[in-house]
Amino acid sequence: LTTDFLVQSDADIRLTNKDVIKNLIAPLMKEAKVAMTGGNPTPLPGTTFIENAINLTCKAYIAMRHEIRGGNNIFSADGRLLAFKKELVKKIAVPAAMIANDAYAYYCCLNLGYKYKFVSSAVVNFRSPQNLKDHLRQNIRFESAEQRMKKYFPKELVEKDNP
Repeated sequence: LTTDFLVQSDADIRLTNKDVIKNLIAPLMKEAKVAMTGGNPTPLPGTTFIENAINLTCKAYIAMRHEIRGGNNIFSADGRLLAFKKELVKKIAVPAAMIANDAYAYYCCLNLGYKYKFVSSAVVNFRSPQNLKDHLRQNIRFESAEQRMKKYFPKELVEKDNP
């Protein structure tokens, strides 16, 4: 890494405006202790029954994303859109078997004494799973992330975001 910042996104997201990346990295440039930021992924309207049902669940998580500590929490550290300072990236070594890289990076950030910042203006759209098979595959990763994080980070740190 030779740049000051690393922006990571999923391949299947859509930026909602030309300033998404600028907004995402602004806290990294302005605040010395902020070393990681997360964007604001929002689902596209559903086209199937399953997708519409999943989008209803997303609404609950989006509310938690915004309400818990002003958005600076695990629910906004979503791999669909993240940004990092180089100094943090160089200190993260993701285990080979890790299935929740976004959560792992978030807890590394906090555990190393840096701050994480949610950027509500960095909105990207994504498509929720449209069938049950894809939803179950995605949900297994989400459900196992908390227990996996407790293997690498202090239990209190992980439980702070997982009531």
